[in-house]
Amino acid sequence: MTQTTFCNIATFALVEISPILLFFIGFRLYGFDTAVIALAAATAIATIFSIIIKKRIPYFALIVSGSTILAAVATITTDNPHILIIRDSFYYSGFGVILLLLASQKTLILKKMFDQIFGITDTAWLILQRRWGILLTIIGAINTLIGFSLPLSLWVTYKAGIIIVFILFGLYQFTLTRNHRLTKTNNLGLWSEQ
Repeated sequence: MTQTTFCNIATFALVEISPILLFFIGFRLYGFDTAVIALAAATAIATIFSIIIKKRIPYFALIVSGSTILAAVATITTDNPHILIIRDSFYYSGFGVILLLLASQKTLILKKMFDQIFGITDTAWLILQRRWGILLTIIGAINTLIGFSLPLSLWVTYKAGIIIVFILFGLYQFTLTRNHRLTKTNNLGLWSEQ
C-alpha cells in the first residue's frame, strides 16, 4: 500500500468516524445537547483537516458537514432531536438511492470518489456501488424507525453502531476487490504503486 493510499484511508476514517464517536461519547458523558455540539465541532474540524491534508476542497464532504452542522444548530435551537434524526435518514437513504440510480445508468460515482484508494475494474465498482446503495438505503430507513419510535438513547447507540456495520461491511468488500483488482495493486485491490 502506498503512503498516499494509507493517507487517503486514514483521512477518510478520521472525517467519517471521529465525529460520530465524539457524539456517542459526549452523549454518554454529558447528554444530548453537548453531544450535538461535539458532533458539529468535530465535523467542522475533520472537514478542515481533510482540506488541509488533501489540498483540495472535497465538495461531498462539504455538503455532508454543512448539513450536519445546520441540523445540529437547528436541533439545539429548537430543542428537537428529530431534526438531526431526519437529517441522518435523508443522508443515508438519499445517498443510497442516488448510488442505486447512478448504478442503473452505469455512472460510477464511487469510482470518482475512491479511485485514489482502490484500483479495481469497472465491474467491481458497479457491484460496490449497488451494495453500498442498498446498505445505505436500509440504514436510513432503520434510522427513521428507531429515531421516531424508540428512546433517544437507543438512537444514539444505533448511530454509533452504524460505524461497526460500515467497517464490517467494508471489510467484506475486500472479497470483491481482491478478485477484480488492477495491476499495480496489492492483493486487496488497494494501490501499491502509482
